[in-house]
Amino acid sequence: MLQEFLDAANAAQRRDWLDAYFSDQEFGRGCGESYRFENVSFCTACGRTYCYRCKGDQPLAANGNAACVCGDGEVVG
Repeated sequence: MLQEFLDAANAAQRRDWLDAYFSDQEFGRGCGESYRFENVSFCTACGRTYCYRCKGDQPLAANGNAACVCGDGEVVG
């Protein structure tokens, strides 16, 4: 049953789905510069994106990661 699900999930994806996924541009919320998806960090709560510079400007959460401005999440990635 699991194999059937995996086969159906793979069949539903475009052949180049990973390349298409990574070709989208994301934007740093503080600076507005665009970056490829794999080069941005995300808030674990709200999904806000941060580039490496904007992430560095954030205060630290209790665990040492950058804290998001939403107040509920941390910036990871």
